[in-house]
Order: sequence, then C-alpha cells, then structure tokens
Amino acid sequence: MENNPDKLEYVTKIPMLIAAALADEIIDQTNSVIDCYVKIEEIGREKLGKNHFLVHNGTKFTIIFNSTHINYLEDKILIRGLIDGCELCASITKE
Repeated sequence: MENNPDKLEYVTKIPMLIAAALADEIIDQTNSVIDCYVKIEEIGREKLGKNHFLVHNGTKFTIIFNSTHINYLEDKILIRGLIDGCELCASITKE
C-alpha cells in the first residue's frame, strides 16, 4: 500500500454484539476507513475472595484509516462520536 495507514485503538464498555454491528457500519459509512476490528479485552477486575475475581470486560476497536484521504479528519470525528454515543447508550441500558 502506498498510502500511510493510521491505526487508532479505542477501549470501550460497549457490548460485543453492538460493537460488531458498529464496526460493520463504520466500514460501510466512511470513506477513509480501511478496516475495523473488534475484540474483547479485560478492563478491570475486583477481588471477591482469596482466589476469586470479578473480571470486567470491554471491547477494543482497532480502526485503520487511510490518513491521506480527503475525508480523514471528518471520519475520525464521526467515529469518535459514534463510539461515545454507543458507550453512553450502553451505560444507560445497564443501569
């Protein structure tokens, strides 16, 4: 690839099913995104007992941009807004 790709990673508390659907939409609706990966990642743990922990999982978005594309900055702002909005909705639904 001759263009220099830019890789950004976001760790969120969005459920995996919503994150996977969001990743597909990010690829479909933006022009500068080359690829988007989602995986589950541990974001924290609480000690419950001597050998027992409650593990808090989140989702990690890895988004690869074509940084030389004309819509790069607009797409970057849009994606950050989408991820923040989905994270807000997920936190409201959990409570």
